[in-house]
Amino acid sequence: MIKFLVVFITLNSFASDFLPKGFSANFIQKVISEISGKERISQGLLEYQFPGKIKFEITQGGSSLFISNGQKSWYYTPPFIEGEKGNVVIQRSSSIFLSKFFDSLQQGLKDNKLYNIKKSPTTLEFIFHSNVADSIGLKKALFPIQGVDPKQLNLSKLKKMILTRSDNKEIVFELSEFKEKNQFPINHFLFTPPKNTTIQEK
Repeated sequence: MIKFLVVFITLNSFASDFLPKGFSANFIQKVISEISGKERISQGLLEYQFPGKIKFEITQGGSSLFISNGQKSWYYTPPFIEGEKGNVVIQRSSSIFLSKFFDSLQQGLKDNKLYNIKKSPTTLEFIFHSNVADSIGLKKALFPIQGVDPKQLNLSKLKKMILTRSDNKEIVFELSEFKEKNQFPINHFLFTPPKNTTIQEK
């Protein structure tokens, strides 16, 4: 199913007006903890480049870094105490649902083979078809659009997105300092583990 998603997106050669091919933004992530039932908040930096390249770094409310270049991914957890070892997990052809989600949005604001669009005066919703939802791990994405010019419906204008995962878990992202980027440096989505790091390859 993932192969279907990748092939379909690759065939679409035009860039969506809704989502640029590359961007960076600060984020606040809110999710309900399965253990405590309380809201867990983290902050950090999100960077993305089509297709499949993503850098997701949590700097507050935890500390971790996920990087994928679309072919290989690195999940790095720094040491909790200085002098101890950090840990990095390296995998091939692995990504997180966010990069797959952003890749899919290149289809734009129209119904297509990946999702249907549902609009109201206050919300914009992407509802993924069941087979696609299984492959990207996401059922739907809702964006509040109240007060936004309908002619400027793009991610840079929408400061909040509410994502519903395949397991029905809801994740809220608030974005700020959104910057479009046509191209990142050539090695931006690669990771070199620092010294004193335990390396796990899967």
